[in-house]
Amino acid sequence: MNNFKSNEVSPVELTDSAVNEINKIKNANNVPENYGLRLGVRSGGCCGLEYILGFENNIQENDKVYESNGIRIIIDNNSLYFLNGAKLDFQVSEFGQGFVFQNLQNDIGNSCDCENGTC
Repeated sequence: MNNFKSNEVSPVELTDSAVNEINKIKNANNVPENYGLRLGVRSGGCCGLEYILGFENNIQENDKVYESNGIRIIIDNNSLYFLNGAKLDFQVSEFGQGFVFQNLQNDIGNSCDCENGTC
């Protein structure tokens, strides 16, 4: 595990709601303290991109590591373009709850013509 810690400001803002939920999930699943939250983008879905998040401690050569509100954030260089300036929020509504990326560089949500509502 690379213990590299960046002094750079995280390109992704975490809302208080997101930080609280991330910490709840870490604690409930006994995620080790040295694990970070990987944020990324990969191809998939009918809109072409899928935004991902998960815990891990495997830092790759092309990863950038940031710290935000006590959360270590890991982002690979390819995903950085799409996530730069984004905000990660956790929202609860009558329709459900979940993490939501806002202010994305590549806003795919408005151009999808899927009938299944996955975009």
